[in-house]
Amino acid sequence: MIFNSARLSAARKKVAQLVEQQPPKSFPGTPKSLGIIIDGKNEKALEVLGSLQKQLKIPASGFMILYNSANKSKPVDLEAVVFNIQDFGVKGEILNEEIEEISSKGVDLLLTFAAENNTTAHLLTAYFKAGLKVGRYQQNAALYDLILQTEEDPELFIEELLKYLKHLTKNTNE
Repeated sequence: MIFNSARLSAARKKVAQLVEQQPPKSFPGTPKSLGIIIDGKNEKALEVLGSLQKQLKIPASGFMILYNSANKSKPVDLEAVVFNIQDFGVKGEILNEEIEEISSKGVDLLLTFAAENNTTAHLLTAYFKAGLKVGRYQQNAALYDLILQTEEDPELFIEELLKYLKHLTKNTNE
């Protein structure tokens, strides 16, 4: 337990470091790939968030779910990469090769729908290369390009996100 506390402390420091080092990003306007980082607490939102793949016409090859679970378990019918604090070293570095590959490859649009204080999900968000990172909490503003303060309402989150994407796409095409 003490070891996990040390990892979480290092993870918080690493998030701050990664946020400072973020290179400039370019959002393509119309996303061709979508990643969703979610935790067990928000599992019920997956159905709604997953519908975004169809709405944005993202091919299966461009869609991924990264599921944060303390014990590395996930719902049986969920296709997702499962991660937890054990996938990160004591200095906040990624130890899991699959997570490293996915996060460095990146996506056009990354949604983080996790608890406000979920350091592990925020660390992965900080590592992830994405054209546009979208989150929900002002406390984590430095991590995201866009914050949609919709509390626990995934329908409202998607509704607001689609409005912003429409606006961004319009501006990109002009």
